[in-house]
Amino acid sequence: MRKVIVTNNEKVRKEIKADDDIQVMLVDGTPIDVFEQTRNVINTGGRVYVDPETLKLTSYYRSVPLLMSEDGNAALSIDIIDGCIKKLESKKHIFEKEPVMAVKCQDKDMKVLLKKM
Repeated sequence: MRKVIVTNNEKVRKEIKADDDIQVMLVDGTPIDVFEQTRNVINTGGRVYVDPETLKLTSYYRSVPLLMSEDGNAALSIDIIDGCIKKLESKKHIFEKEPVMAVKCQDKDMKVLLKKM
């Protein structure tokens, strides 16, 4: 089954080689932008298979892996992503600038992603 990773972490795009089974979608934006793009992918057949809250929601770098499938119901995945967006809306101000320790944050996001892949 094909996987899509929606991320704002450039390191993910560089280190995970895209092929027929994995597509990396790089989002130039905040975690909220990543979750909004994730919702769009879910609407085309994607399903969340790793809880996005595995990494603290307020982490600047986000990677959301999805399984692409035509069968099944997207409602649960949409609910999960909408819940994340709702929790982050009140915290938009913390995403105005990239974190000082960007590399460390990217590494943490990458580590969680690789563990779940």
